[in-house]
Amino acid sequence: MEKGAKSYEELEKHMEKLRAGCKQLHDLEEKLKNTKGPKARKPIEEEIEKLKKAIKGHEKEIKQKWPKGPACPCP
Repeated sequence: MEKGAKSYEELEKHMEKLRAGCKQLHDLEEKLKNTKGPKARKPIEEEIEKLKKAIKGHEKEIKQKWPKGPACPCP
């Protein structure tokens, strides 16, 4: 396997994880809008923060390895 092909596969893995994370983040934010009460909201808010950190980590990895690469697929 060529170096470029391997690099592309790694990039695709990061992009797929970004897409999945962004979708899940959007779903949790929608769920949070419809949730009332601090006890019910707290676990959702914690999960949102974890996802944001994971997304930021993938974005950082992509920017470091592929500075001219694709932008985040999140809306």
